[in-house]
Order: sequence, then C-alpha cells, then structure tokens
Amino acid sequence: MGGWPLNIFLTPDQRVPFYGGTYFPVTSRYGRPGFLEVLQALRDRYDTEPDKVSAVTSQILGGLYQSAQLLAGELAPNLLTSGIAACAKTLMPFDTGNRFPMIPYAQLVLQGERLLRRGAILLMTMRLLMVGILSVNER
Repeated sequence: MGGWPLNIFLTPDQRVPFYGGTYFPVTSRYGRPGFLEVLQALRDRYDTEPDKVSAVTSQILGGLYQSAQLLAGELAPNLLTSGIAACAKTLMPFDTGNRFPMIPYAQLVLQGERLLRRGAILLMTMRLLMVGILSVNER
C-alpha cells in the first residue's frame, strides 16, 4: 500500500490532537488524497474553521481523559491476569498479513508473566515478537 503509517496532527499552541489517519499515499491514487493534499486540507481547516477544530480537540481530550480514569472501589482479583491475557491476545496474528510488533502490549505481557511466574504465554509472546520483528526487517 505504501505511505506514511499512523499520523496524528496536533494544534500548534496546545499540542492537542485534532486529526489522525494512516497510510496516506505520497501522491493521490486509489481515490485517496496524497500526503501533501492532506496537509493542505488540514491547514485550511485549522485556519478557516477554528470552532470545529476546537470541538474536535475537546472531544478527543474528553475521550482520552475518560479512558485514563480509574473507577473507585475494589479491584477484581483476576484483573491483572485478564489484562495480561487481553494484551497477549492483541499480539496474536489474526491473518496472514504483515504485523508490526506492539511493544507496549508485549512489555506488559512479559512483565506480567514474570510477576505471575508462568511461562507459556511468555514463550509465545517472545516468538510472536521475533516473527513480527523479522518480517518487518526483511523488507
């Protein structure tokens, strides 16, 4: 496919995200705008529609704040193990396409498995990471 993977555009003054996208082609093709066209359109939107940009940044910040909030009360005893399992599942290949290793998830799985002193998921995670790293470097 080609293009720039995962781009997040921030407001210059507050450095808050107001747009994001992935794999913008260098030039327009396949009915998709090229990267420079995206940049020009974002600049135009930022300059001509500041209220919309402000509304989007508020919505994004609200979502980020909400996702970072911890609920008050007792934690379930299996919260750590279910979190580790969820992160391990994120690392599992779901198709035959390329995968980029997701290091934060892998780090949590590796550290969590070490903390819980289990080995099966640890070995599987290390294998998945090596396959992902090798497939990215083989290009």
